[in-house]
Amino acid sequence: MLTVEKRKQGRVPFTERVDYYCWDQRRSAEALEISADGIFLRSPDVLPEGSMLTLRVRLPGLARGFTVLGRVVHVVLGGAALRRGMGIHFLDIAPRDRDCLASYVAQRPRLVSA
Repeated sequence: MLTVEKRKQGRVPFTERVDYYCWDQRRSAEALEISADGIFLRSPDVLPEGSMLTLRVRLPGLARGFTVLGRVVHVVLGGAALRRGMGIHFLDIAPRDRDCLASYVAQRPRLVSA
């Protein structure tokens, strides 16, 4: 069976804590991977697809983090081989922050889709 990759950008492993805000509730989750277009957060508390949230992301080696608006586009409820979490597409990110993120991703080995 042929798998079609929907992502426009390559993704790389990213195992940092990320704070995110849904309305006025602050939450935190471990990221598993990141691209210039989005991030996957492993979390027992997943939000429904379409949910909007604000994320605070800090890339290793950089003195400052950045804030980005995102939308939940994919939810994984978990199972034997899957980690519960949510894929988030970045909607509103400053050009300078996207450039830093793209540079970070370009310098790391990419994940391969099965």
